Parts: sequence; C-alpha cells; structure tokens
Amino acid sequence: MGHLVKVQPQRTAVTNYCEPPLHAALAAALDSRISVLELKVPGPVGRAALQAYVDAARPPLADEEEIDTIISGLAVALPRAKGDGAVAEAKLDIYASALADIPLVDLRAGADHLINTARFFPTVSEIRAAAARTRGKRTARIARAEMMMLRHDREWVPPYDAEHSAQVEATVSDALASHPSKR
Repeated sequence: MGHLVKVQPQRTAVTNYCEPPLHAALAAALDSRISVLELKVPGPVGRAALQAYVDAARPPLADEEEIDTIISGLAVALPRAKGDGAVAEAKLDIYASALADIPLVDLRAGADHLINTARFFPTVSEIRAAAARTRGKRTARIARAEMMMLRHDREWVPPYDAEHSAQVEATVSDALASHPSKR
C-alpha cells in the first residue's frame, strides 16, 4: 500500500489574504458591466482610492516550498502514474518553476478545485487553468481600476464654481474696459 505524506501547514499571513476594501460606489463600478467610458470620471479622492486598491490587490506569488506543499497535497489526494523517486523529484522541480508566477491564493484555490473535480494527477496546464478561475475576476477588477485612473488623469477637471467664475469674469471685463483699443 502507498505511504501517506504529511503536508506541512501553510503560512497564515497569505491564507488570510483578501482584496483591499473600496467605497461601495467604486466597487460597484469595478464590478459593473457598463463600459468604463460610460461611467462618471472619478475625482481625486476616488483616484487615490483606486490607486491604493491596485497597489494592494496583487497577492504575493507562491515560493518553491509552498508550491511543493500544494503539489504534494495533490499527489496524496489524486492517483498518478508510478515512477521512480528521481523522476518524481524532477517533476516537482518542473512544477515549481512552471507555477512560480501564479499568486499563492489562486494556486491554493486551484488545487482545492482540482482535488474536488480531477480524476488523475493534473498537468501544469490543468493547474494553471484551475488557478485562473479565481484570478480572472481580480485581474479584471485591477484592469478596470487602472482604466478608471487613466480616465481621471486625462479627463478630470475641477468642478465649476460660480463664485470663482464671477470673479474671473469681473477681472476680465475690467481688463478689457481699460484696454486702450476700447477707449
């Protein structure tokens, strides 16, 4: 009979990762299906909140030890082809290098999904596809937030102030009235 491998507990700091909070209106704008061009241009406070969201919304990537732990868990839970220890060690290195660019929270969610749905030990592409299921929404929200910030940078103008506008009109009319060509 096969031997069970004890899977080491993972770090709690990354396990408790969640997306940074946003004001309800900005969160709704990020999740809506309305074109970014049809949305209201965010003001300076909204742009700052979007920038903070984008800066904090990218979770840390998995390191080699964490990937090894996840792959070991998959190996225990799912049947795989028999092979010698050297081949298994080489496969572990290949999996670790191929999955190093995936955030840890997405890799864990993908592994959980595969344990519940896969019939056999997954390939790298199957693990990537499972991790993309959770990463997709966050990636779309980040891209949408970046587009909203770009709109602010290009299109935002301070709101119209009637009192200030009246002062400017008075100054301009005084300057025009005192111009020599108007005498």
